[in-house]
Amino acid sequence: MHPRLTFALAVMEAIAILAYAVSGFIESRARRLDPIGTFLVAMATAFGGGTVRDILLERRPFYWVQHQTYVIALFVVSFFAPMLLKATSGLFSERVLLVADAIGLGLFSVSG
Repeated sequence: MHPRLTFALAVMEAIAILAYAVSGFIESRARRLDPIGTFLVAMATAFGGGTVRDILLERRPFYWVQHQTYVIALFVVSFFAPMLLKATSGLFSERVLLVADAIGLGLFSVSG
């Protein structure tokens, strides 16, 4: 595969994971979860579909195990997300959740 294409796919996957994590952050804020709960919800939304795909295709190791950098970054951001979302609570609404989900779905579809 061409190096530019490989780089473009990696960037799309990173943005899609971030978009789904943002939707998890917003949902965890609505439920008033602590940072660990925020991390678990963001992890489930960011990697849940890929994990199901890997199980159905019998692929091991899972995507998030191969790319642990994403998981570590998500863990670190989870500690600051509740404070950031609280400070900007007027800006985030149901529409932002839908946009984040649409971005993630679109980018994962293109990269697939």
